Amino acid sequence: MIGQSSNQRGFTLIELMVVIIIAAILLTIAVPSFSSLIKRNNVDSLQSKLSSALATARTEAASRNRIITICASNAGQTACDDNWSNGWIVFEDNDGDGVIDAATGTTPAEALIDVYRNTGGYTVASNTDFISFNSQGFMTGAADNRLLVICEPDRAAEYARGLFVNRSGLVMKTRDTNNDGKHNDPTSTDAATNLSCAAP
Repeated sequence: MIGQSSNQRGFTLIELMVVIIIAAILLTIAVPSFSSLIKRNNVDSLQSKLSSALATARTEAASRNRIITICASNAGQTACDDNWSNGWIVFEDNDGDGVIDAATGTTPAEALIDVYRNTGGYTVASNTDFISFNSQGFMTGAADNRLLVICEPDRAAEYARGLFVNRSGLVMKTRDTNNDGKHNDPTSTDAATNLSCAAP
């Protein structure tokens, strides 16, 4: 055709290889950061869900004027157990024993309020199997302060997050108080002690 140049130029093989090498370098830098972001978000999400369940138990105790317990659940979420990593159950604990009682005679079964099944390999460890709140919102019994620690599957300390429940029933998220990139253990007498995700 008249007036049009037939000089069309594409990418050379060298230019294409340079672009692929640059893309590979960028992916190598970005993937670990993205993996770190996913782990942090998953741990934060589980911390928020457990915090919400504890708040539900405390609120329901006041509104129902009964003892409400949150306990670590068994794998089927049908009974209390000693492994928070399976999930948890919030229920009316009429006798305050930290166990979901079935109906007996004229006594009805203790009512379930909330059930959560934990999946994905993220773990929750605690110094207790259950936490009970009375109608004033306080922890019942001779309970000391409670700590629940959430960890990612590789148990790296920098991703550990915790929930601290004091005697008055107040639930607080742990923080990095000394700016070392790791959350601190509020139950320790040493303020620099970090939360631990070490395997039991």
